[in-house]
Amino acid sequence: MLFALAAAAFAVPANAEEIRNVKSLDIAVSGAIRQHCAMGSIANMDFGNLERRGLGIETRVALDCNVPFTMTIKGARGGLTHTTMPNGQGPYSGVLPYNLAVEMPVRYPSRQTVSQSFNSRQLLAGGVISSNGGIATDGMVLAVELGQPSGEAELSRKGRHRCPPGSPTRRCKNHAAPGFLGRAYNRGKKIMKKILSGTVAAIALIATPAVAQTNQTHYAGTGSVSIPFVGSVPVNYTITNPQPGLFGINAGKLLGDLGVALEVGTRYRAVADAPSDSETATPTVNVEFSLSGTVNRDCSFYAGNTSNARNIDFGVIGVRTGNNENVNSAFEMVGPAEANIDTLTAGCNTNNSVEISKDDIRGLVNANPGGYDTDEFQANIPYSVTASWTGVALNAQTTGSAQSLVVPTNGNAGLKQQGAWRSRMDIDIVAPAVTNKGLVAGSYTGKTTLTLRAL
Repeated sequence: MLFALAAAAFAVPANAEEIRNVKSLDIAVSGAIRQHCAMGSIANMDFGNLERRGLGIETRVALDCNVPFTMTIKGARGGLTHTTMPNGQGPYSGVLPYNLAVEMPVRYPSRQTVSQSFNSRQLLAGGVISSNGGIATDGMVLAVELGQPSGEAELSRKGRHRCPPGSPTRRCKNHAAPGFLGRAYNRGKKIMKKILSGTVAAIALIATPAVAQTNQTHYAGTGSVSIPFVGSVPVNYTITNPQPGLFGINAGKLLGDLGVALEVGTRYRAVADAPSDSETATPTVNVEFSLSGTVNRDCSFYAGNTSNARNIDFGVIGVRTGNNENVNSAFEMVGPAEANIDTLTAGCNTNNSVEISKDDIRGLVNANPGGYDTDEFQANIPYSVTASWTGVALNAQTTGSAQSLVVPTNGNAGLKQQGAWRSRMDIDIVAPAVTNKGLVAGSYTGKTTLTLRAL
């Protein structure tokens, strides 16, 4: 009686004929494989000296995706970016653009190749490449090719005068012959300056919920049971997937198994099992790699093709030689001596100093004047040096403006520190007329050194 009442609590009407007359049974078997995408590590790409042209690196990357996917590639800064001056300095750019190409074989199941390329600015928003419904099992190829600075060009190397090796400061001086003024120039020390940028590559997939494995237990029964003192009691029930209840007791399972034992019921079980993934499935994979390179510190000054261009000859420096000159004016300079020098290519691609020095504070000096009255004559001609160009202040990151450095007639040297610059440079050498004394006859020489020094 108790069993019949308990069974009735779980029972719903069933047709016993549906069980007894079964001739065939269709069982659907199914399973699911989790979505999986994996990408191998990508080595950092170091291009070395970025002053070389046509730099590029190609690398093969492991890629395995068992579902169609979309790959998103993002660039951190839109190019290889200077570590401390991303906005550049003066006329020099702080960003070097690049082009990234992706090529990967996919299967549909036939094998095809999907390819796409992006420039570094496009990667700021993210470059997207789709497998177009295919899966990838054979890896992919990444190719990075460096471009040229946007709107900026390197200093011209054609005709740029180079100092011969030897001195640690790579300085060249030109010694003037009698009656000549010399100049000097300095390329600066070559010191590596690092430029770094990160590029992040990510494969993003739309994940779907995992499919639960089959675990079904069904009971059904019909007939009657004989209960002492009560008699025959009809039973008619179905129990589907009974679950534990109060205190963990699975009453439905106990009653179902009891019906089978009393030979008034039956049971159906279907249990499916398969090993799970060897490791956690990865529907989204992020792989980061860095691009890097270096640019040498350099200073340049085009000083002509031969030493003749750097030997400045005033020729005959005119003095008053007329017989009718007043004695207080005799042998004085007729007028100032001037030299104007300009070059269209000068500059440094890093913080630097412009330095001008004379070998003798007296200016042009007559080394063999013989004897003379020092009250009435002198054997030197003072001169000033003025250099002008377009540049920026030290460490400044702004547009260029007019800059100048002056060494006066009574000065021996001058120095000005500044940021990277490139422009035309004008150098004016002026020897004012000596009018308070006469000049001793002879050859007057001097040396002036212009130095561009990378800091």
